[in-house]
Amino acid sequence: MNTRGTVIAAWGTDCQGDRHCWRVLTLLLLLAWPAAILAGTAGSWVAEPASVRVAIEGRDTTSERMSPPSSVGEDSRLQTVRWRFDVPAKARVEAWICHRAKCIPLSSSRGKSQALAGVPASTPLWFQFRLPSDQRALTVQGLQVIAEYR
Repeated sequence: MNTRGTVIAAWGTDCQGDRHCWRVLTLLLLLAWPAAILAGTAGSWVAEPASVRVAIEGRDTTSERMSPPSSVGEDSRLQTVRWRFDVPAKARVEAWICHRAKCIPLSSSRGKSQALAGVPASTPLWFQFRLPSDQRALTVQGLQVIAEYR
């Protein structure tokens, strides 16, 4: 049995020597191909929420929710999240990017992570900030998230 016969046999049909059978299966594959490509389509969305004033030491302050466009399908999953934000020179702030499933700590004001890989890409993300002890109130500006999904 050749390779094609083996593959088709796995589907429960043996088309060896039957031209009509191969034509039907080829037609089915051609019709199914666009759906398979669309199902695995990768994409990204970008959000830039407003600046956030972080004023009270030890209390979490969140940005506005960053919602993906309606074109992101319910079955799409995050792959990589990239972020950036700016704080005044010599200032420090603890930061996270959050999804309803979990928050991931950010080790710097710019970076990327796959820690949210697999969570639904169709739900909002947000930043969360906290002043460490001995820090004065500050404004976090230039917030941006790029969410890559499949």
